[in-house]
Amino acid sequence: MGLCYEKLGQEKAKKTYEKLIADFADQGEVVAIGKKKLANLNAGRETTKSEDLIIRQVWAPAGDVYGVSPDGRYLNYINWDAIELAVRDIKTGETWNITDKGTWKAPVQFPDNSVWSSDSKQLAYYWFTGDGTELRIANIDGTGDRLLRSGQGYITPWPVAWSPDGQYILALADLEENDPRSEHAIGHIVLVSVDDGSIRVIKTLEPHQPACCGDFSPDSKYIIYPLHQEKGSHNNNIYLFATDGSSEQLILEDKADDNNPLWIPDGKGIVFRSDRMGTDDLWTLKIDEGVAEDKPELLKSNLGEKAKLLGITRDNTLFYSTQYTRSDIFIASMDFSTGQILSEPHKISSMENERNVKPIWSPDGRNILYLSVSDERDNILGHKQNLTIYDTESQKTRTLDTELYLPGSYFLYQPQWSPDGKSLLIHARTNEDSLQGFFSVDIHSGDRTSILVKEREQRSFQSPIGNSPVFSKDGKNIFYLSEDTKSILTKNPDTKQERTIYTGEDQILQFKLSPDGTQIVFGNFCCDPHELFIMSSGGGEKRILVETEDHVTPYIIDWTPDARYLIFQTGLYRSEVPREIYRVPANGGDPERIFVFEDKFSQGEIENIEVHPDGKQIVLDAKIGQGSEVWTMENLFKK
Repeated sequence: MGLCYEKLGQEKAKKTYEKLIADFADQGEVVAIGKKKLANLNAGRETTKSEDLIIRQVWAPAGDVYGVSPDGRYLNYINWDAIELAVRDIKTGETWNITDKGTWKAPVQFPDNSVWSSDSKQLAYYWFTGDGTELRIANIDGTGDRLLRSGQGYITPWPVAWSPDGQYILALADLEENDPRSEHAIGHIVLVSVDDGSIRVIKTLEPHQPACCGDFSPDSKYIIYPLHQEKGSHNNNIYLFATDGSSEQLILEDKADDNNPLWIPDGKGIVFRSDRMGTDDLWTLKIDEGVAEDKPELLKSNLGEKAKLLGITRDNTLFYSTQYTRSDIFIASMDFSTGQILSEPHKISSMENERNVKPIWSPDGRNILYLSVSDERDNILGHKQNLTIYDTESQKTRTLDTELYLPGSYFLYQPQWSPDGKSLLIHARTNEDSLQGFFSVDIHSGDRTSILVKEREQRSFQSPIGNSPVFSKDGKNIFYLSEDTKSILTKNPDTKQERTIYTGEDQILQFKLSPDGTQIVFGNFCCDPHELFIMSSGGGEKRILVETEDHVTPYIIDWTPDARYLIFQTGLYRSEVPREIYRVPANGGDPERIFVFEDKFSQGEIENIEVHPDGKQIVLDAKIGQGSEVWTMENLFKK
């Protein structure tokens, strides 16, 4: 309950967590979670002033922020609504895009990490072109955009920091002819010349070592960098390298996670995040002419949930971000003909996991399968597919350990039930045999069988098989999207016979088989996102079923059990526009608005909805919380 109230206000959330701790005093796990959440709410959530320290909130809810300019004037972030690299003026609140080439239309193009020049006038940024990757530099008004390096995958250096003397960009790169996502990949910490893009290797890393963030000393003589401690560990130690490659020191070694180091502007030490005391705290370590002291000192305890250090400006102001969101699974009874919710949404997901997504009913309607995604992500394989099955009769959950990994963002992949409810169809990649494709997983034993797989392609960020597999209603065939998501295919795993049902010029966002398996409805990812199409599952011509206003995307929810209606919601991709729920006759007709979800569900932002086989219940996942926030600490280094 407290997590629901976090969206409505800090004080309500505090009271709820305090009540939870009091009411469940005999349940250690619940009390521990409640105390942690209460502590995080108290950590930096309000503007704090004292003689020694001033904490201010500067942007909330914030965008996908990557850093702060050295002069403290700007924040660089990704504007996902426009799919562009963007800048925010902290003083005026004005925002603008630096790039103008992002698109979800193939070949997909989008930005990634970006870092500031020391004069606060330029950004070096990473760009996915669809055909490869690029390291580019641009002025913050968008002019002077130039290519520095390009290649396939992480052969192109991924920027980490820009040297204060302006000569180099610190980056992580895979310079060998290996699959960067295989266990044989070799990473390198490199310096990229700003003048000509030439590369100098600072350190060759073991496959388990690459981390995300480092920094230059103010005189550009040293580099501070965190590296994973050992294979399978997500904790980091911190190293000090001479920029000329003459020395390397391990300066912070602890069983905890020491990460996200930044140099203090006077060059006499660093700050870093560490969980060595059980919370995400801010620490400092003195360094004099490349020599570190033995022990770090605590500067500020409990920065907040999912804290990230963004940078220290010339006036010694520390910028950092926090993240207060989670996703949970809810069940509710509802009448789609009237739009009435007949029972209050009931949360079924556990407090242990903060991202519970992609719920789907079993064919008999008794069980719900969903993904529980942890923050831990393997550098090579991605997120592990932690599957949870909830029994609606016993109200108990169990986990299914598959040893399978998500082939990309968890937003794009949803396991499917087999028609008999005994197995799952999963799009995944494996560790030990380097496969990727479609697997069948037994829901009791977790044993897997390869259905349609290939070896993972080197330097490919796409699936070598296809996407979004679902079983036909008789379980004999699989329907799925092609690798470029422009075609709907069907294949019999036994006979290997494959057939194209539909192909077009635009990428398909999603498709859904009718309950009797005779029809397919689908919508495009871009280009004509305001239309839904319907056609026979055996092939033939498509026809427009739904046509909405420009720039409003209809997302398929489900068919009604009798296949007479299709239920869909409208909204903008990655936007907070209210989601309106409609139904439309499958044989054609005007859509009928049923309700606006925000009017019925105040706990959070709805992500996905699935209708029960009886058509009387829904299961949904909702994102709850304040989102990202950017904060500053002033007088942190005051003597």
